[in-house]
Amino acid sequence: RRPAGKALSLEKALPPEGPLTMAEAQNMVYYFESYGRINSVEPQLLMAVANCESMYHPRAVSSSGCVGLMQIKVSTGNSYGFTEDQLLQVKPNIEMGSIYLGEALRTFEGDRVLAVSSYNWGIWGVKSGSYNMQYAEKVLSRYDAISAFLSAGGYV
Repeated sequence: RRPAGKALSLEKALPPEGPLTMAEAQNMVYYFESYGRINSVEPQLLMAVANCESMYHPRAVSSSGCVGLMQIKVSTGNSYGFTEDQLLQVKPNIEMGSIYLGEALRTFEGDRVLAVSSYNWGIWGVKSGSYNMQYAEKVLSRYDAISAFLSAGGYV
């Protein structure tokens, strides 16, 4: 995972065609919902991770080589059968992020703090105790905001 504090490369992060269209944003929400359901991850938790990782930029690339909306390390994606080109596409990137976060939630028996921490520090990093809470706190704060927004029918 990308170490906390590593900046994204903005010239690679912004889609060349500019902001997302409404159709692209709707597709993104559909993928968060679909892959969240398949991998037992709340869509709003996936959205919160994507918000913290890339600010929803589908082609974001970090200085440590994490790619896409969910900032997947290419070697991690490869180990699950995804190519770098696939990870730079919205649908497979969300799929991979939901698989990884779903595994973390199962590993830590539904504990969101530990699961989200492991998304950033790795499962073994969390199991060994070598992680901090800042990333999880940031993601879970966004999760709360997204959940409140959605439960209010999209209005706050």
